[in-house]
Amino acid sequence: MNWLNRTLTGKFTFLLAGFLALQALQLGVGIYGILHVGEEGAAVSKAARQRMRTYQLLYLAHEALESRSWPSEGRKIMDDVLADYDTESDRLDAQAGKLAKYEKFREAVTVAHTYWDGELKPLLLAFDPSNLQAGAVSLAKFEALVPGHIRHLEEVVRLIEQGIIEDTRDLAKFQAFILGLTLILGVAGFAMARFVVTRPLRRLIEATNAMAAGAYDKRVPAISRDEIGELAKTFNHMAAAVSEKTTRIAVLNEIAVRITSMQSLRDLMDEIMRRGILLTGAQAACIAFYNQMDRRFDEWITQGLSNQFMKNIKSMSIDMAVKTFEFGLSIQCNDRPETEHKLDRLSQEEGIKSLICLPLTSHANRLGVIYFFRKDRDHFLPDETEILVTFAHLAAGAIENARLQEKTLNLAVTDNLTGLRNRRYFDQRLSEEIHHATRLGTPFSLLMLDIDDFKLINDTHGHVAGDRVLQAMGRVLSGQLWQVDIAARYGGEEFAVILPQTDFDAAKSVAERVRKSISKLSVPLPDGDKLGVTVSIGVACYPRCGDTVESLVEHADQALYTAKREGKNRVCLYRQIPKSRLE
Repeated sequence: MNWLNRTLTGKFTFLLAGFLALQALQLGVGIYGILHVGEEGAAVSKAARQRMRTYQLLYLAHEALESRSWPSEGRKIMDDVLADYDTESDRLDAQAGKLAKYEKFREAVTVAHTYWDGELKPLLLAFDPSNLQAGAVSLAKFEALVPGHIRHLEEVVRLIEQGIIEDTRDLAKFQAFILGLTLILGVAGFAMARFVVTRPLRRLIEATNAMAAGAYDKRVPAISRDEIGELAKTFNHMAAAVSEKTTRIAVLNEIAVRITSMQSLRDLMDEIMRRGILLTGAQAACIAFYNQMDRRFDEWITQGLSNQFMKNIKSMSIDMAVKTFEFGLSIQCNDRPETEHKLDRLSQEEGIKSLICLPLTSHANRLGVIYFFRKDRDHFLPDETEILVTFAHLAAGAIENARLQEKTLNLAVTDNLTGLRNRRYFDQRLSEEIHHATRLGTPFSLLMLDIDDFKLINDTHGHVAGDRVLQAMGRVLSGQLWQVDIAARYGGEEFAVILPQTDFDAAKSVAERVRKSISKLSVPLPDGDKLGVTVSIGVACYPRCGDTVESLVEHADQALYTAKREGKNRVCLYRQIPKSRLE
């Protein structure tokens, strides 16, 4: 019942205007009918008066003939009656022109008028009561013609009365029609009040009560385009917004429970990035930690980005990250003209259309920033930004708690001499890294390092010198690796390093950098001399070199053994080992 998409006021105005128009029409037709019937009644009266005048003239003529002259004032009365008769005849003719519905009525009036003017009136005008014989003849003719004239007048009266009956019947039908239309408008007004106003308002009230009770998925059908329809649309928009906000709060609560219950820092960061991606539909994420001592970002953890991007991530413009970190603001980056921060070449080559950088701030501690990348559109919506700000705050709190927990646990998993992780912790993390890499489909690498001729160092310079060499190894590894990398004392003079999200080529570069740094060492001895140290390094990459802890360690050891056999102080990749060397 859309009523031509009118407003609610327009609908009721339309009904009221229709009702008033019908009432005005009914009143006008009623007045016209009364006047019309009155005119027809007047015509009947005129015809009846003509009959009376005809008989009056006949009576006056008889009296004049008996007295052989017109009575006193008789002639004047005769003239007055004739004049009055003519006037009434003319009026009747005029009425016939206005009121006649049928040709018969018009003809009857014409016949009566013609009969009077052609037959009766001339006899009266020629009537001379003083001439007895001639007057008697004229009076006899007049008296003989009177019944015919009366019949003509009665025919006129009959047709007028018939017209009055028909007009009255037509007027009654029209009045009934108008009354019917009025009733239809009344029913339409009632239906509109019930279906266009009352029922939609009742639905809206029910939906509001349901929403107040927690049914945020409740919607109201917006059928019309009037004010109530607009109100229904507004309610639906509000309900959708509340439902979306509630859903996001529920999701954030679920995320908060999930991430605060995780104990592994690496698992936590993976989960944070995964959840953030799912929360906004982004395609990739990155966490960059800020080193307060060095005043720079020195640890980058990514998800959903290519190996090429991860290799060059340090070359990514950090102006936005610094601004976000220092001022605690979320900043978008895209190639829109109005955007201050544009995408750098590295991001463009990755197919990224927009990214957002948010601060990782927990309470008063600033940890770093977190990025989310989109490849499907060039901006983040305001509601996405809003929820990511809250999410980043939750993530920062969870990371800080996990770091404190790990710091507490570090005492149990740290090698006292080198400050690196011990063998037990390493085995656990290697198993976890295989699990992560399998789930995410990313590579990682394993380095096995062994100090060249370490037994000779102990035998020649003593165990104190050997301990100093091991401590120097720990410092080099800690300085050359990222915080996300895991370096451990595997046993004796052997060390192991896990490089997450690192393929063969990148692992080789890291291994060479570590080897060169160690070869430059000059370890002070107890007797004041200094001792140079070298290492041999074997590299294995998941999943190419193995997909289990045992196979990876075995193949990295084989690569290390090959490096030893080929002259020490070198890096050997497991994939480069010919089968003949392993036999």
